[in-house]
Parts: sequence; structure tokens; C-alpha cells
Amino acid sequence: MKKSDYESLAEKISIIHIFIFVVTISAMVLIFFYKPLIIYSAFWLALIWLIELVYGFSCPLTTEEYDLRIKAGEHIKRKKFIPTFLHRYLGINIPDWLAEIWLAMYFLISMFVLINHFFY
Repeated sequence: MKKSDYESLAEKISIIHIFIFVVTISAMVLIFFYKPLIIYSAFWLALIWLIELVYGFSCPLTTEEYDLRIKAGEHIKRKKFIPTFLHRYLGINIPDWLAEIWLAMYFLISMFVLINHFFY
């Protein structure tokens, strides 16, 4: 494959990833405001965060996109999806640690919702 083919595939994966990210975040926000389904959203957020934390799991789309960009000859710094997305498409630079704090806040909110649901 040519370098341009790798770059094209990486862009396609990036677009799919953005679509999945936006749909997932939108659905979770909407579910959080619909009281009967709030427990599912909280559980999902907590589960994702715990899997990433415990197993060091990274989204397969992010990993594949980075691998294709490297094969295309791009010099990239491996970062989390959210900081990369904000920088590439919105021009906002945030460090990885800030994205981790953001995810940790969502985790804590999710845990609060879960504890509130099961124990009160």
C-alpha cells in the first residue's frame, strides 16, 4: 500500500471514531436526564473507565488510526482520543492529564449515581 492509502484509511477511521464518540456522548447525556435510564448510563461510564484504568485498555479505533498514520509517514505523538480530537478538529490544546481528570470526574459522578440508586 502507498502512504496516501494509509493516510486515507486513517482519516476514514477518524471520521467513524468521531461519529461513534459524538453519538455515545449525546446518548449518555440524554439518558442522564431521563431518570428511568440514568442507572444504565452511570454503569456504562463507570465500566468503561474501570476497564481502561485496570487493564490499560485503549480504544481499538484510536490504536488502529495511530498505526495507520505512522505507516503513512506522519510523525505523531500517541495521545488520548479526546485531546487529539479537540486539537485536530477544534484547535483546542489540552494535555492528557486534563482529559484524565475529566474522565475521572465522569467516573465519580457515575459512582455517585450508582451508589445513590442502590443504597438510597
